[in-house]
Parts: sequence; structure tokens; C-alpha cells
Amino acid sequence: MATQTRDRILLGAGLFIAGVVLAWIFLPSMFNGWTQGCTAIGCWNSLDVVMEDAAVAAGDYEAEVCLEGVCQTVAVTVTVNDTGSARFRAEGLSGSPPDSRDVQVTVRLLGDGVMMAERSGPVRFRSDRPNGPRCDPVCFSGSLVV
Repeated sequence: MATQTRDRILLGAGLFIAGVVLAWIFLPSMFNGWTQGCTAIGCWNSLDVVMEDAAVAAGDYEAEVCLEGVCQTVAVTVTVNDTGSARFRAEGLSGSPPDSRDVQVTVRLLGDGVMMAERSGPVRFRSDRPNGPRCDPVCFSGSLVV
């Protein structure tokens, strides 16, 4: 009698532990990340640009950014270092460039509607999810140094 009671207790404990382990493994995937908390950090698609020897003054400009032929214009603030390289970040770009291959990018710097400088080259964008691996938004960033 004591052996049967002990066996039942061990069987019950084993089944309980197996159930806990299975729930721990399968429940997060069943709820598609509901068990993961997401923060509310925002982000913007961006392209950091360095135009070496651009011969432009520091100041506010418009940058026309073309990703594989699809162009959009954003406001930028250009800084110029001692070597004459112009630097700026084009933020708020729309679209979702692929992050697994190089994308042909052309950037035109415009001052009062006049093209001041133009550069192009390949850029490999990377994606970022600042709120967690399964949380929105997904933002893309890349760098062009030419």
C-alpha cells in the first residue's frame, strides 16, 4: 500500500514537472510574443553621408536621396570638417530597403534648388527594432562615404 501511494505521488510530480516544462517551451510561441513586453521607443530610417571634398559650406540644405532609382527629398544640416568633408544625416526616409544586400544610393545636395554636390555608391542598410525582437517599429540605417 505504501509503495502504491509513493508511486502515485512520484507519477503526479513527474507529470506536473513535464507540464510546466512544456508550457514554458510552447506558450510564448503560441501567443506570438504576447509574453514579451514591448517598449515605445520610436526610430526613423536614416542615411549618414560623408561627402569628401564636397566644396560646400556648413548650413541647412535639402538632400535628394535616391535608393535604387526611387527618390525623396529631406531637409538636412551639413557640417564641414577641417579637411573639407561635408557630413549630414538624412532622416525620415520612407520605404524599407533590404538589409541583406547592397543598395545603389545617389545623394544630391541642393541649396536653394541648385545642385551643390552629387555622390553615389553602394550602401548596405541594417534593420533595427529598438523595442524588442518582435516589436514594431522596424527602422533602417546605412552610411555612404564618398
